[in-house]
Amino acid sequence: LTEQMLTRNCDFHVIWNYRREILLHLFDKAKDELAGEELQAAINKLEDKELALTRQCIAKENPKSYGTWHHRQWIVSRGNCDLN
Repeated sequence: LTEQMLTRNCDFHVIWNYRREILLHLFDKAKDELAGEELQAAINKLEDKELALTRQCIAKENPKSYGTWHHRQWIVSRGNCDLN
């Protein structure tokens, strides 16, 4: 639902913040249920999906969206992403 809302209008900062809270919950859940390579793969998959969403919002919706860039920066700052 949040993804659909953001692809229509990516300037809702509250939705980006809510999405970040959801991701933090999913990261914690993955840490409780998985370990080692499985854990890293699950986290990478979630982060890659977020990068794809921010890329889509920047390219199609609004390249100057502060909320989108801030969320993208947060994902990248976690240090698990491959930006290639």
